[in-house]
Amino acid sequence: MATKTKTSTAKKPAKKAAAKPTPAEAGEPKMSALDAAAKVLKEKGIAMTCPELIGVMAAKGYWSSPGGKTPAATLSSAILREITTKGDASRFAKTAPGRFAAKDAPVVAIATAPLPAKKGKAKKAATNTTEATDTPAEPTATPAA
Repeated sequence: MATKTKTSTAKKPAKKAAAKPTPAEAGEPKMSALDAAAKVLKEKGIAMTCPELIGVMAAKGYWSSPGGKTPAATLSSAILREITTKGDASRFAKTAPGRFAAKDAPVVAIATAPLPAKKGKAKKAATNTTEATDTPAEPTATPAA
């Protein structure tokens, strides 16, 4: 009969994970989306929409979306939450629907086109088919019989 030999179950030495450089070691501190938005709004000095903010933040390298589908909606929600929770201490001010500005920076007004009217919501003006006139109607001549 063959006998089984017991194999060694000695633990293998654990592999050490490569140390990732921290943002401070990489030379540039990692900024949150709110911090980046506050920095952009302060630099620009104008009220901006969240999609505009996302584009400028990515172009300047302050912050970019890690792959989310709706970063503008997330940023808008975060800004509104900060305004609601911090009140006067908030870094942001809502200047118009969907537009935010830095509270500390002076805001330059931007002319915007008026929003189009919603379909189906426009009220029709009542039209009167009979018009009142100041002059009386002339009598019509009847043929004599």
